[in-house]
Amino acid sequence: MMTGLPIAHRPSVAASLLVAAALLAAGPTSAKELQSRYAFHLSDIYGPIAMSWAGLAYDPDGNELLVNDRHAGEIRVFRESGMEIQAFGADERFGAILDVTVGHDGDLFVLSLPGKEFALWRCDFRGEPLEVVRFKGIPAAFGSEFAPTWIRHVGGRLYLADKFTFKVLVIEETGEVVAARDLLSALKLDRKKQNGVQ
Repeated sequence: MMTGLPIAHRPSVAASLLVAAALLAAGPTSAKELQSRYAFHLSDIYGPIAMSWAGLAYDPDGNELLVNDRHAGEIRVFRESGMEIQAFGADERFGAILDVTVGHDGDLFVLSLPGKEFALWRCDFRGEPLEVVRFKGIPAAFGSEFAPTWIRHVGGRLYLADKFTFKVLVIEETGEVVAARDLLSALKLDRKKQNGVQ
């Protein structure tokens, strides 16, 4: 687990590096593919839902938006119209949900903190846990401080990132480690300064 201070003074740097790593892994893309527009408020049958510090994931096959409502401690799933169709995760099995992504076959991968160590759950489309994904081949030195809070599915693989230590782990959906990257070392940045320790 991470023991240093979080790099709160440089959150945009961490986010930019992680987004860049995911985009590079996904391959070339056209600017025309990245468009946004306001469409509607996310709502349930009672009206718009107020959320803060929410994380987003999208299921292109099901055309559904998954929102990690960190305040409520659950994942909310919305139709294309913005209407909530289900919610899951507000129970002791998951603990604190950190992030969620959608696999190639529609299964959900939920990154959570049920105790002192993180867990990665494979769930069905309803959010029912199918199994805990066990990592195979993670380097011991890499994993000693690795505490991911971010996960994305790109090109059939899962990218888990620790935004405080700037480490990224790439795994198959079955848990086999494909790559382990320490971005601070690769960029030759001073780890002590990044963690706020002078």
